[in-house]
Amino acid sequence: MKEIARLMSEDVQFWGLIILFVAINLMGFYYIYRSRAGKGKQTTPSANGGNQELIEKLQRALRLLRESDKNLPEAEKIYSSAEKEISVLIKKANVGKQVKKLMIELERKIESAQARVEVTESRSKITEKFLMEHQDRDS
Repeated sequence: MKEIARLMSEDVQFWGLIILFVAINLMGFYYIYRSRAGKGKQTTPSANGGNQELIEKLQRALRLLRESDKNLPEAEKIYSSAEKEISVLIKKANVGKQVKKLMIELERKIESAQARVEVTESRSKITEKFLMEHQDRDS
């Protein structure tokens, strides 16, 4: 009985090692497949690279606006430079849906941030005017 248990444990260890070896190889092949996916499909050298940089730029501008309305001027600069790049890419017919979607979202965020800044400025002017009137009355 002990002999059968010993043989089975050795057999299980052997097959366990085989399965582990196969799993590691499959993971390696999958990694290689994923790292090479999409290569060779580009029509121009900057087909995906240019769009990816543009996407990162737009996402950075959106992040800035989400953090604070004080970042509005910097976000507007990024938006205007991205707009120029997109006009060039449109001429080359190389703009992806994701870039267009990000540009629309960024444009809306900039407009809403501008509106919030205008409201804040008008409120501060009203408050300042109110304080000035009350200071004049007190003195």
